[in-house]
Amino acid sequence: MSTEQNNKLSYMAIEMLYKKFMIGHDNLSRYFTKLDVRDYIALHILDIANQKDESGNKKIYLKNVAERMDQSIRIASNMARELQDKGLVEWSHDGDGSEGTYITMTETGRQLLHEQEEITWYHFDNIIKEFGPDKLTQLLDQIRQLDEIIEKDMSGMQEEA
Repeated sequence: MSTEQNNKLSYMAIEMLYKKFMIGHDNLSRYFTKLDVRDYIALHILDIANQKDESGNKKIYLKNVAERMDQSIRIASNMARELQDKGLVEWSHDGDGSEGTYITMTETGRQLLHEQEEITWYHFDNIIKEFGPDKLTQLLDQIRQLDEIIEKDMSGMQEEA
């Protein structure tokens, strides 16, 4: 499998995980022994953020976390506070904070994310092998298309209201 295909599958597996979390996270929680699902998704989003601060740490603005998780700023803010309380992230701002606040992952956060990823990918690898990477790619593409149609329809309903 090429690096591009592997990256696409990786991204789509995280998307599948997020969809599964949104639908019924009770069964999924059995896989998560190092982090809970919400913390894992948030740390994964932070890990793939491409903006680095002056010390080389990856940072992501809170509003971008909220957008990527399809949550309100208030919910993302509560999540960031909980992650900070657990020692998984640092929550900060540049200058006077007028440009927004951002979070960076701590070493503890990176370590737990790595440990959880090993467990998660072990299970995803089994799922992908059994279902087949091509079928999984097609299925996740179809889920994404369906999600876009649903979002478009819901946006139209909101405009009508």
